[in-house]
Amino acid sequence: MSAISQVLYAGATAAILATLPIPANAQGVANSPVERIVSRTVLNAISKAGVDPSVRVITTADYMVYLTGVSRNPQSIKAAGSAAAGAAPGYRVVNNITSGIGAHPSGKTGMAR
Repeated sequence: MSAISQVLYAGATAAILATLPIPANAQGVANSPVERIVSRTVLNAISKAGVDPSVRVITTADYMVYLTGVSRNPQSIKAAGSAAAGAAPGYRVVNNITSGIGAHPSGKTGMAR
């Protein structure tokens, strides 16, 4: 693929991904346009997998995807990692989502009053 074709493909991909909905509480942190595209793609895949939308996605220039957050369901943690790996081929996924009984989407744990 020529350099011009690659730029056009990246631009078209960015335009398509920009139109995809992202859950209101899902968060992605990225600096470059490519990192933002990867973060958005991962967030959409996690959302489609039915994972709690409080998961935070951080992508880095060295092809890393970091997942953070708290989930009440241990199966959701595995699903988030699998969805992220499928959505970002070529990236290493580090799943730092923790599990807790009574976990709150804000990351606070403890007993409810």
